Amino acid sequence: MVLAKLMSIVSQIVLGYLLSVETYAVFAAATAALAFVSGFQNSGVGKVLVQRQAEYDSIAADLTGFAIYLGAAGAFVLILIAIGISAGYEMPVLLPILAISAITIPFISVNSVYTAKQSVALNFKSISFYSTLYTAIYYVFLLLAASLGAEGFSIALATLFAAVIMHIVYIRQIGLLTVNLTFSSSSFWSVFGALKWTMLSSYIFGFTQSGDYLVLGRLFDKQELGYYYFGFMLTANIGLLLSLAISQTLMPVFSKIKDDSLRLKRAFMKASETIAFLSSLICLGIVAVVPEAVHFLWAGKWDPSIFVAVAMAFTFPLRVLASMAAVALEARGRWRQRTMLLLYDALGIMIFAGVGGWWGGLTGAAVAVALHRGITGLLAFPVAMRALDFRYHEVGNYFLQSCMPFFPIAAFVIGFKQWLGPVQGGVQQVLSAAGIAGAAAAVFVGVTFLTNRKVLGYFVPAINRRA
Repeated sequence: MVLAKLMSIVSQIVLGYLLSVETYAVFAAATAALAFVSGFQNSGVGKVLVQRQAEYDSIAADLTGFAIYLGAAGAFVLILIAIGISAGYEMPVLLPILAISAITIPFISVNSVYTAKQSVALNFKSISFYSTLYTAIYYVFLLLAASLGAEGFSIALATLFAAVIMHIVYIRQIGLLTVNLTFSSSSFWSVFGALKWTMLSSYIFGFTQSGDYLVLGRLFDKQELGYYYFGFMLTANIGLLLSLAISQTLMPVFSKIKDDSLRLKRAFMKASETIAFLSSLICLGIVAVVPEAVHFLWAGKWDPSIFVAVAMAFTFPLRVLASMAAVALEARGRWRQRTMLLLYDALGIMIFAGVGGWWGGLTGAAVAVALHRGITGLLAFPVAMRALDFRYHEVGNYFLQSCMPFFPIAAFVIGFKQWLGPVQGGVQQVLSAAGIAGAAAAVFVGVTFLTNRKVLGYFVPAINRRA
């Protein structure tokens, strides 16, 4: 995850120089269009294989064949959608960009089965290697395409190239998958029954990730949409990487111990506290440093994106809890609850983005979407804890100990920087912000030591022994 994040940071710095604000608006519109085929691209086949890993050998061939058919159908549907959305957003370039993305869908669909196969074996070293390899291929090709003038085509081309290369690597290293492409009526409905909730949740999940772009693309001009997308991605990259790490690591672990209630509760709580601690530290850094860093790196080009990034970072420690809730519910096979929460998330982000954008433009949209993302975590996490048989007072204690210390410290950082005022010189501004971030992190660690010492013990076992 750290390697991927470093590559992401370098990529965004370079792309911020190479690409125009309008190009980022095209990225946002393309991302919104892909939400309509998310259920085809990632149907949940991998999740079902992991959740039902004891039956892997008997169900893998049918589910893999189904994934191939869904990927092909998704490619066809995306091309049809591209015709309408390129006209609706008055972006003719979207049609060929989405046509390239359509070719990618079947490869991503099948590649998810390879990842599931490694997850079932708990082969996290292999998963990490392939994930890092994919990320490296993607970002290298993305920067190459952008530098050669591909503009809005950059992401689509990089995604296709990386997906195809990874598919070849999987075949050479892991071998061909066992596939059943011929279904009887009974076997088809059996597979469909196993996937119906994951397909629906995957489809809805696409809108939880892109619903704001879909709505704001109709409210904002290209510049405003580009600024919003750029600022959102400054923080969202962390969320995507953490969500991927949570899904690939914790989903198979939780699924393997799903019948041992006490052990599952301990593992869930330990993982949740660790993730909350790490995400809070990262976001304190973003809140403190991003304004000066963005201004310094791009000489003011992306300054309108700063507020968006800070707003998203402020509620991110709550948002990441939704990812923890997801893996807990999926490990227990609670697909219906998972889908209902996703439905709220998808509808909520579109409504909040629409109201915020209509009422307050770019700033209003950032505040509204950040608020919604925090509320989602506050709703989803208690549902997951109750599904794992935690008591209500345990849910309350978790939020008080693990999440609440972040917010007063982050608010103080913002207020202190406003009181301090501007520092002369670009380098001095960044160094001053870094110093504030370091101080805030030290205070946060100190508060955690007083209120929830065992979390620090996960990193330094001696602390728990002394306690």
